[in-house]
Amino acid sequence: CEIGFEKYYEHLSMQVSAAGPLPPLLVVGNPGSGKSLLMSKWLQLQEEKNSSSLLLYHFVGTPSSISADPIVMIRRLTAQLMQHVSTPPALTCDPLRLVEEFPRWLEKVSAKSSGGVILVLDSV
Repeated sequence: CEIGFEKYYEHLSMQVSAAGPLPPLLVVGNPGSGKSLLMSKWLQLQEEKNSSSLLLYHFVGTPSSISADPIVMIRRLTAQLMQHVSTPPALTCDPLRLVEEFPRWLEKVSAKSSGGVILVLDSV
């Protein structure tokens, strides 16, 4: 664990283990303050725990990179969600349908996972 992050790891873990549905949790701080490091290390700890939750994450590079494109992000996350259902339909290329269907996929897969879905978007 990174020095000083333990209390944040505990807070994040308590937040996602609370009875839900839960509202989004926003982690904010100045550039370079360690938000990305905090989230990546916390995700690593969650994966090591063999959490019953499905962990989805998307780390955006620079604001001008393709990873910052919201449609690319939603398409990638939807494709990951679709891997958790038997015989998923073809992933649509229509951006409007992607945006419309993404919450449904989150809900569908979350209902199948005993720990729900934890979605981390970094640098949005």
